[in-house]
Amino acid sequence: MTRRFTVCAGVFCGAVLYFTVWETSHRRWTSHEASWPLPDFGGRHNSVPSPRRWLGIGELVPQVVVDPSRQYEAETFAAIKRVYHCLANYEDCAERPEGNVVIVAYEHFWRTTSGNTGGEIIWCESLLTAFKGLGYSVLTATNVDMALFLYRLFPDLVRVVIMQVRFLPNLNSNFVATCFNDRFCIRSAKNPTVPTPMGHIQRYALTPPFNITNPAQLRYAISHHCTKTPVIAPENRTNQAFILAKESSYFYDDQDKLAFPLDAYTTITRQTGIRVVTVAKETIGQPIPGGVEKRGQLTREDFYEELSSSKILIGIGRPFLSPSPFDALCLGVPFVNPYNATRIKSMDEIRSGDIWNPFSLQHGALAELRPPFVYHVPMGNTSALVAAVREADQNPIRGRGLPQEMWMESLMERVKELVEVTDWEERAREEKLL
Repeated sequence: MTRRFTVCAGVFCGAVLYFTVWETSHRRWTSHEASWPLPDFGGRHNSVPSPRRWLGIGELVPQVVVDPSRQYEAETFAAIKRVYHCLANYEDCAERPEGNVVIVAYEHFWRTTSGNTGGEIIWCESLLTAFKGLGYSVLTATNVDMALFLYRLFPDLVRVVIMQVRFLPNLNSNFVATCFNDRFCIRSAKNPTVPTPMGHIQRYALTPPFNITNPAQLRYAISHHCTKTPVIAPENRTNQAFILAKESSYFYDDQDKLAFPLDAYTTITRQTGIRVVTVAKETIGQPIPGGVEKRGQLTREDFYEELSSSKILIGIGRPFLSPSPFDALCLGVPFVNPYNATRIKSMDEIRSGDIWNPFSLQHGALAELRPPFVYHVPMGNTSALVAAVREADQNPIRGRGLPQEMWMESLMERVKELVEVTDWEERAREEKLL
């Protein structure tokens, strides 16, 4: 089988993951370098034990009880045992689903059980769901040493390694830089003697809903969550418009990002009879604007219920590339997508550089959609905003409006393409990266 290794580095300002073809080097790795009591195999972590040694070895992996915020540890132990069982019982383990080992060393993967519902968490959670739905064995590492330690348990079965670039201000969390600067990690121009192939960092982009040069567009999926909430018939919805905002400070952004005047929301209610609500957290000195009713913080399930009962979701410039507009479409609720008319003269002739520019457009992934799904409204234009709310009320979406690529089935196909189908080493050679 052709070996395919991908290291991905990521920050989610829209969460772009850059990745390169790679394969880790083989050096002796001792158990004290890892925080978990994994099998030593006599100190030889640079090769897979012979098939006969896999028999019963899964019993060496302890059962662990961890707090919910570290559930990834228990899941990693369970995945390791699954791979052991596969190797011990199937000669063709590498061809079986559980024989596809994926290592994730990206902060938001191990925080998916924290209860946080930020965009990074939603993306990573949907990827984990896809990995597991395809039967892959997912191993989670919280640092580079652990990632390499896990890799050396099953070097011939690891298909993909996903690593983060950095999280400001902690530059030490740049796992990829750490690996690239480690002469024992992968081969590079500085380390030509390490017998492993490597491509170039930032050559490919592993992204959610981006459309940039040379992407592996995984995107993400939300159907496995949002479809649990039924679509409410338009005539049965609450007479309200829902403001998308995490904090009240979003209403007071600098001029380049300020979507609408503070009095726009009272104007909506006065001219349409539709009241405006938000769940934004109020920050000191920046109160919720007049005319906007505060709902308070909600769980994900309560958020879906509140959103599904609304007639429209209104963006106010931030958060950039939030998953929430897709949630709204899934529930049959349209989205107001504000854009900067001084930068974008027409949404029908938008430049690629503006699609992903937060000063130009709040949600570039929705740039191609039109009413009744998405209403692109010029920033600062209260009249256009009121017109969009009125039209959404009079011409509602019937049923779910979630784009096909945001369904879990579509994500699983893209993940399969990434992990099983694409030969990244061969692709790198064709593009003269190796």
